[in-house]
Amino acid sequence: MLRAAIYARFSSENQNENSIEDQVALCRELCERAGLSVVATFEDRAISGSSIANRPGFKKLMRAAEAKSFDVLVAEDIDRISRDQGDWHTARKRFEFLGIRVHTATGEVTKLDGALRALMGEMFIENLVLHTRRGMEGVIRDGRRAGGKAYGYQPGPGKPGELQIVEGQATVSR
Repeated sequence: MLRAAIYARFSSENQNENSIEDQVALCRELCERAGLSVVATFEDRAISGSSIANRPGFKKLMRAAEAKSFDVLVAEDIDRISRDQGDWHTARKRFEFLGIRVHTATGEVTKLDGALRALMGEMFIENLVLHTRRGMEGVIRDGRRAGGKAYGYQPGPGKPGELQIVEGQATVSR
């Protein structure tokens, strides 16, 4: 029986914490149907897929791959592994060298399929940046604050982007 490792990730603290459990449950079902034995799970919570540099769970996964601890990597989709083409191809080549196959909810990932999906993941991030920037510019044009905490101020209840003075901190700010 082939040994499987599951990898799950979600991008930000604004997403549902259950996302990891949901992804792992889906991957376990895939493994069961394919006759794979799950030997390890790896995860990264609230960490962007735009780079593998700051993902401790992914780094552990790669160390386990190097140790040949599993034969198949299972993830919900390619974008859980990476939303950067360079990172995807580097990981894919390493998995290929180690004899590790990659499976997602749609089946085994081929070289061409993976390349196209990695491109789409990277383009998603680029579009998200543009849409976020545009949204923040609109907030600023409306005279509201676009983000971050400011000492001496707090969000106004029921008024997103509007700040109220915190009197206990105002003296320092003034």
